[in-house]
Amino acid sequence: MAVGQGFSKVVTSGSVFHYDTGDMINSFRGKPGTNLLVGPNKIFNGYSITYYSNGKLFETNGYEETVNIPALGNRTVQSVEIYNVYSGYGVDGNFNCCPTLFYYSNSWRSTQLQGNTLYMYEIIYKCESGYTNPNYMYHYEYRADGTYNTEFGVFDNSRRASLGDGWYYAWGEFTTQPTTADGTFGCWYYNYNVRDKLSIASISLQQGDSVLPPRQFIPVNTTRSNTQGLLDLAGNYTVDVSNISFNSSGMLAFDGTNDYINVSPFSLNPNTNGFTYETILSSAITNTSYGSWKNLVGMGGGSNVYGILVEADARGYRLDVPDTSGNRIGVTTNVNIPANTNIHIVWSWENGVFKFYENGVLQVNSNQGAYSAPNITGIAFGTGINVSNGYWYGNQFVNKIYNRALTQGEVTQNYNHYKTRFNLP
Repeated sequence: MAVGQGFSKVVTSGSVFHYDTGDMINSFRGKPGTNLLVGPNKIFNGYSITYYSNGKLFETNGYEETVNIPALGNRTVQSVEIYNVYSGYGVDGNFNCCPTLFYYSNSWRSTQLQGNTLYMYEIIYKCESGYTNPNYMYHYEYRADGTYNTEFGVFDNSRRASLGDGWYYAWGEFTTQPTTADGTFGCWYYNYNVRDKLSIASISLQQGDSVLPPRQFIPVNTTRSNTQGLLDLAGNYTVDVSNISFNSSGMLAFDGTNDYINVSPFSLNPNTNGFTYETILSSAITNTSYGSWKNLVGMGGGSNVYGILVEADARGYRLDVPDTSGNRIGVTTNVNIPANTNIHIVWSWENGVFKFYENGVLQVNSNQGAYSAPNITGIAFGTGINVSNGYWYGNQFVNKIYNRALTQGEVTQNYNHYKTRFNLP
């Protein structure tokens, strides 16, 4: 059995756990946190026109529409068409120097903020004329008693990325004043004597410095918990990312010190048809620089202190599958692990036979003699479970467990699926 993912298929027969940080629709929803904004809310709804003594000066039309954003697909967005014939504040009764097109909150001073705190502000937008302004991402700050603190916009053309067809997502950070308690967010527009249209698809404000990719935006006025950021594609287990680091791009990053992903309550009997562990990873340093082994996955083995481990040391990768008496039985590869290079590896075990594949190629086929292994009663990625050190330093983009040993053809199928996406050799 196989399921379509991307442009190819991965083997799912026997798959009992599977996460994929590259799959931002189904598996990796993104860094936990809270999106403090609401909306976007249009200030102008429907068609409106204002006349002054010098004729037609201010015309707007606000509405909701469904559009295709090439990088994201169909989205419901808020749009405002505007024609502002501004000729000076108060001239001929014209006071429309700086119309507000959108609020990113329910009402004035509705967004709760913390003082002296870094926030990341993001929007997904399109402007027909190409006009931009720092005040696309504007904010006010207030003290708890309602007095004014500061205000400024953070939009900058140097901090945006194209999503196709004139759509962009943009980001900018700011640190609040020490006495700030709440604020207001929105979009102010200053383009004059030009018919234009500005659309906002999504908005985000969260604490920290992570720039979330568009697919990882947390829905407005919503919190993403530590068990909602990364989901098991097999649909069997809960994944907890509360003990993992995230880099400035909002991606998982194992720091080599104490980072791990916990999966609970995981269980598996490897004696039935064996098991397979598959991962796509990169190491932050070469394995010849390892002072001790680094653990990719630890599977609990009851009273056995080691359980089942996949680890790496100065020699290469190692799979340990102890017997039920607690004797440590393992096989080590002698391969080089380069730094900052994506690698696809697969370890399988069945009745004492160890097999290791690197980038789809069988490297080790070792028969250690038939024996029984302990049942797996818990699992954690990136850490030595039930041991005091050995945390992985780098990335584990994909982690998968099968309740059987995969064949060479199935390993090749999975490798071919991931090869282009992860730039594998």
